[in-house]
Amino acid sequence: MLASELIEKLRLPDGTSKPLFSLIGGDSSRRLFVCRFGCLEDYPTILITVDEPLPKNKNSKVLLEELFIWINEDNYPDSEVYLESIFEYPDESYDFRYFKLQTIRDESDHLILIGDKAEALELRQHYDAFDESMYADEEE
Repeated sequence: MLASELIEKLRLPDGTSKPLFSLIGGDSSRRLFVCRFGCLEDYPTILITVDEPLPKNKNSKVLLEELFIWINEDNYPDSEVYLESIFEYPDESYDFRYFKLQTIRDESDHLILIGDKAEALELRQHYDAFDESMYADEEE
């Protein structure tokens, strides 16, 4: 889904707002929370999490405002939007994984952002686990 399409789908009658949730690949057993809006390599991204974000889950009006700000900063409304998820490994390293936003489903009292089942592997970012020894050279 393009940023311009997402904007149109988030515009609700009378400027109302609804809470946002997300799914990856239509797996309704894993409803995720919508945390923050960001940008990766000029692509708009929406961080999704299993834990409810603080201070609260994002709503459609806030996301719409963030998209307008992003476009006004010389970004492109025809950019694909991605859902961003963090995947943690047993060794405490982690990936940021990206899923192209496919559609939005209106569930009357909330909206669900639905990401593609297939990950955009070209955007994946891997980070090693934090280790105190990483700072050993700086302390000497």
